Amino acid sequence: MAGNTSIYNWLQTNPDGDCVFVPLTTEDGKAPQYTAEASYPNVVLVNKKCNHPEAVMKLFNLGTAIFNDPKPSWITDNTYNSGKQGGWAEFWNCVCHIEDPENQLNNTMLAIDAFRTGDTSKLTATAKDNYYKYLDDWKEKGKAGENWWISFTYWKCFQPGGPVDEDIKLTKENTGDWKTDAYWGPETATYSANAQNWAAEATKDLTQAILTGKVDGYFQSYVNFVKTNGGDAACKEAEEWIAKNG
Repeated sequence: MAGNTSIYNWLQTNPDGDCVFVPLTTEDGKAPQYTAEASYPNVVLVNKKCNHPEAVMKLFNLGTAIFNDPKPSWITDNTYNSGKQGGWAEFWNCVCHIEDPENQLNNTMLAIDAFRTGDTSKLTATAKDNYYKYLDDWKEKGKAGENWWISFTYWKCFQPGGPVDEDIKLTKENTGDWKTDAYWGPETATYSANAQNWAAEATKDLTQAILTGKVDGYFQSYVNFVKTNGGDAACKEAEEWIAKNG
């Protein structure tokens, strides 16, 4: 997809090259299902000697404001890592922020619609700087533009009527390959208590499945491990949360 440095390097070496992006399919030709999560499983620790422990909540709120849309009025450089302040987004990624899982989808739709209609009034800073400007650059300058290979790949992905645009239509009709997890917020108590063990077991079983070829056996082994180590209880807690919060 757009943003793939391997494709950029190839195009620079082969400027007459072309590429076509298509949605993935499963073995039987059906569309796969991807789920975007909005949970926040990490733990932020505050030293008990800290005079203002509430500052961590301000970091959460500030980080969320920076990475979601609309952005605070004082955000004038939306290029983050390559911006004038240089790499400050890395700091926020390391500290804390909770991102709306539909943020990327919404901004993509805004950029494609703006390019289709010519009306840029509804563009957010993210939609403009992360999507729209590349479409506009390719249309106006083509290969004469600076870093044209980036604009070219974005054009191939996000042009009106292109693969992403068509996939978004299916998603909006709930027949596409993307959906949002209904569970938002911090993890459940049982999840928090067991998730580290689940992750370690997943790495072990996946490694063994690859090395031995016994995929079905190790998959079932992992399922059994999760179920006997709080999996059912964690699912029940999440379902109760969804029933209560919608």
